[in-house]
Amino acid sequence: MSLEAFVQRPHALVSIDDHYDPKDSWVDQTLARKGLKRRVAYRSRYFMGVAEAVASSDLISVVPHTLAQWASERWPLQVVEAPLAMPTYFEEMLWHERFEHDRVHAWLRERIVAAAAVIAARYPCGEPQKRWQGPISYVD
Repeated sequence: MSLEAFVQRPHALVSIDDHYDPKDSWVDQTLARKGLKRRVAYRSRYFMGVAEAVASSDLISVVPHTLAQWASERWPLQVVEAPLAMPTYFEEMLWHERFEHDRVHAWLRERIVAAAAVIAARYPCGEPQKRWQGPISYVD
């Protein structure tokens, strides 16, 4: 997909609240550096909502590689590389130090790591390119 086609198509995105701010979006930040904007036509709080919306419309979306591969096995989706370089990110777990030696909490953390390893093995996406460092200045 060309960059021109990418910005002309309506986009779907995940937004954990009802507020969408382009300054918080990797895609919008990358486009802004090129003097471009995209048209966000659909927002969902859930990745599955975005996948289903894209599968049943003319929307496109930039989603994590693993989700794209998983969703393309369930819906009639075409997965293509975005026409711009995007940073990757690391998944991390955080917990309060009082739970560090809690056996039940440790068991749950181990299960999460094991499940993530299975998913990563099934949907490999290569090494992260760079870690996101937060919002950058947005060109309006």
